[in-house]
Amino acid sequence: FIGANDGFPLPAGGRQLPCCSRAWSKALAGRARSMVDSYARRGAGVVYWFLLPLPRSPDLRRMFRAINLGYQLAAAANPDDMRLIDATKTFTPHGYRNSMRVGDRTITVHQADGYHLSYPAMRIASKLVLEAMRRDRVI
Repeated sequence: FIGANDGFPLPAGGRQLPCCSRAWSKALAGRARSMVDSYARRGAGVVYWFLLPLPRSPDLRRMFRAINLGYQLAAAANPDDMRLIDATKTFTPHGYRNSMRVGDRTITVHQADGYHLSYPAMRIASKLVLEAMRRDRVI
């Protein structure tokens, strides 16, 4: 995960855009594309990037949605170099939730702060990455 603290104003068109408009998401996409270009090393690699699961705080949810939109725009511009892993779909498909069923047990999704993933959820997140990498025949 990267970007959960990225709700700061971004420069665009000679001014600072406050979070969380579509224009702000487009500016964030430009930054993400630059990172992906660097990490992908001109097609030698692939970047796997998580969409952020929704936090408990309504204010942070708005920011996370804008951040995720930026990543989606970046991925659309870098389809060969950037793969999105939709952690929102896995952990918070209908909005914030603190727990979820996994097989025959219930796990806590978030740590007590309602923001960071719990250890059991991080184990699931790592499996999502491995599944994506296997699908792409990277591993």
